[in-house]
Formats: sequence, structure tokens, C-alpha cells
Amino acid sequence: MTLFLNKKLSVIFLFFILGIFLSLGFDPYNIPLISIISIGIFFLLNDYLHLNHNSNKLLFFLSGLSFGFAFFLSSMYWVTNSVFIYPELFYLIPIPLIGLPFILSIFYGVMQLCNFLFWSKSISRIIYFSIFWTLFEIIRGSFFSGLPWNVIAYSWTWSISIMQSLSIFGIYGLCFFTCIISACFFSAYNNKKYFLLIIIAASIFIAILIYGHSRVTNYEDKFNGSEEIRLISSNFNQNIKWSEDSINKIMSLGSKDKISIFPETSIGFTKDIPLNWIVGTVRKENKSYYNSMQYGDHFYDKEKLVPFTEFLPFENIFRSIDIFSLIPKNFFSIGENDKHFKSNFLPSICYEGIFPLQTLSKITDNTLAIVNISNDAWFGNYAGPLQHLTHVRYRTIETGLPMIRSTNKGYSVLINPIGQITERIPRNELNFIEFKIPNRLDKTIYSNFKDWPIVIFIAFLLIILYIFRDKNFKESSKNE
Repeated sequence: MTLFLNKKLSVIFLFFILGIFLSLGFDPYNIPLISIISIGIFFLLNDYLHLNHNSNKLLFFLSGLSFGFAFFLSSMYWVTNSVFIYPELFYLIPIPLIGLPFILSIFYGVMQLCNFLFWSKSISRIIYFSIFWTLFEIIRGSFFSGLPWNVIAYSWTWSISIMQSLSIFGIYGLCFFTCIISACFFSAYNNKKYFLLIIIAASIFIAILIYGHSRVTNYEDKFNGSEEIRLISSNFNQNIKWSEDSINKIMSLGSKDKISIFPETSIGFTKDIPLNWIVGTVRKENKSYYNSMQYGDHFYDKEKLVPFTEFLPFENIFRSIDIFSLIPKNFFSIGENDKHFKSNFLPSICYEGIFPLQTLSKITDNTLAIVNISNDAWFGNYAGPLQHLTHVRYRTIETGLPMIRSTNKGYSVLINPIGQITERIPRNELNFIEFKIPNRLDKTIYSNFKDWPIVIFIAFLLIILYIFRDKNFKESSKNE
């Protein structure tokens, strides 16, 4: 009994180590092919669970929970820095450090329950495995307010060519094909008859690579007219960001003639802003406060707020138990914009940039560029600001639009429509640069059809698997 228990604990520990290993494929490490290797080993461990513990659904669930907890703990530990800014709130540290990874790990635990129900020795398990991984990434990105942070697709930052596939099927499509490629390669470890699957996986990978290489090679920066934009970056700690001295310093960098772009909430409640400035501000209307972007006389209020820092989920319930005595903080209200800027700029504030559909919903035929402003002072000098840059950078490839990004203590850059950073201000500098905006590309396949192609494709695969389920079951039973 003790030996049996030790074996189960060893498997759970292996999944934990694997979760940490997967985090090496994301910023700031970006070790090539880590996601392929990690997903492949995950697949092989599921084969082991099916062979030796095929009736233990709890073990499947705990393996996913262990993997997910380790992955999010090791790749999103930096969120805890937002609590360190207010030392008097030290008692809240377990929430971002332990609570957030645990909640997110539940998605992998439930994913493993689905794998438990459908796993077999047939080839169908490869498709089921890839489908469930992708579906739970989609659910994680949309459930509640959604947190599509460090989706598997973001592990391809090291390859600008592979990233171009986002213009066809977005982050969830790239997630699906990453899983398919990995599972096909590693399935041959236990069954040499699966050599054909290696050829299929290699063909998919090469096709994606050739498409991306061709797109990058044929791209040439062309610029929209002769007007230059001034991009401003700041370097203020959170506790002095709204001091009179800080606001005067950053406002002194604005241009009287050129469109000037400032970071998120950089000028606080300051009014009387020049009409040619795009600034991050805080707007009060009645008793509500909004995290806003102002351009001329028009405001865009942030629509996607960060849970527990910008808004409190289930606020009425927490008010009834007087939670505000424990969390002394005012929260923003969710923006309800019936229209966006009366200009050619697409507004995106901080956290909104990680949601592909949020960006796509604002595009018009006249949109010249995405303007993303952020305040990354919350996350210190850890991996958070760099991961944030990567996430919003993917929006340019998906949409075919350039992005101008202004941050406080983050990465202030110009990104062209194929995801290349062409202009930048060194991080942690109070400074500005000027440049012309690259022309947008023609509408991408992804911007036209969004996630529907990959969703329909997954639905089609599930129908095919259902039709042939009896045959697969018999073959699996015979093999076992």
C-alpha cells in the first residue's frame, strides 16, 4: 500500500516538475521548443497513467492540478510584487502567490478529467488531447472575466516566422497545432507504428514555418504620410507617480505640434490637455471613477479591468461582509463606450491588450494603428512587463496593424504589422522618441473570421471521433 501511494505521489511530483519546466519556454527565458517537449512528456505521462492507473480519476485530476499550479507559480510569481508596493497589505501576499496559481491550475485539473474519460491506446487520444488542451485554454481566456496569460502560443516568441501563423488562426489555433505536433512526435516513443504521425507533425511544422518565413521576407515597412508621432516613456515608482513634480516632468515631454502618446494614468486627474495628446488619465463621473485614455475632447474608458486590483468581483457580496475594511482601495468602474476615438487610433489600455477579440472588436476600415498604454510599475523588474509586451505584440500579427505602446516602467515601443519591434525606448527611462507609423496590412484571415475556424475545426474533429468511437473502442480493447 505504501509503495503504491509513493508511486502516485511520484507521478504527481513529476507533473509538478514538468509545469516548472514549461515556464522556461516563456519570457524571460524563451528557450526554443520547450513547449513541444513539455507537452510531449505530458502526453507520455498520460499514457503511463492510463496503463497503470486507468481507473483512478482522482490521480488524473491531481496530476493536472499539480502541473498547472507549478506552471503558474513559476511563470506568474511576479504578480505578488503588486502587493509589496503597499507593505501594510503584506497579509494579502498568499492571494496572488498561492491563490491565483491554484485557481488557474483547476483548468488543467478538469482538462485531465476529460483526458481520463477519453484516453485509450488508439490514435484518437492524440486528437482528444490536443482538443482538450486548446478548449481549456479558450475557457481560461473567457471564463469569468478571463485570463489568457501565457497561453501555449506565447512560447513561440523566439520564432518570428512561427508567430506569423497568428494571422491565420490566432493564439488558440497555434496552441492546437503545437499540441498536435508534440503529441504526434512523442506518441511514437511507445509505438513505432506511429512513424507516419511523425511525418504528419513535421509537415505541419514545416508548412507553418514556410508560410511565416515567406510573410516576413516579403514584408517591407512603408509609412503613412510624413507626420511623425512622439512616444513617451516614464520611470516613476507607484507611490510618486501622481506627485506634482512627476506629472510636470512627464508633461514637459509632450510636443506642441506632434501627436504625443503618454502612459496609462500618467497624468492622474489633470485637465486642460492639448488636443494633439493621447494621454492616460483618471476620469470621474458622478460617483464612478474610470481608467481612461483621452484624445482631444474624447475619452475612452477601459472596458476590461484587472480582477481584484481594478475591480472587485462579486462586489455586493464583499460589501455585505465588509471586505473593504481589509482591502482599503477604491475600484474603477467598467467602461461602457458606445464609440471609440474620433480618429484612426484604436485605444487599448494595459490588460485589454491580452484579449484578441477585445482588440478586433474595435477595428474599423480607417484604423491606422493600435495605441496601447500601460503602467507596469506594479510588477517591478521581474518577468511581468516583458510577458506583457509579448502578449500585446501578438495583436499586431493577428490584426495586421502596427502598435504604438507607451508605458511607465515597462517597454515603450513601436511594433510593425508583422510583430517586429522597430523603435524602442530603453526600459526605466523618462524619455521620448519620434517616428512615422508603418502602413497597416490588408485584413488578415484571423481578423475576418476570428476564432471561428479553429472552433469549427475542433467541432468537426469531435464529430468524426464520435462517428468512429465504436471502432476505436474495439481496437483499444483488443490492444489492451
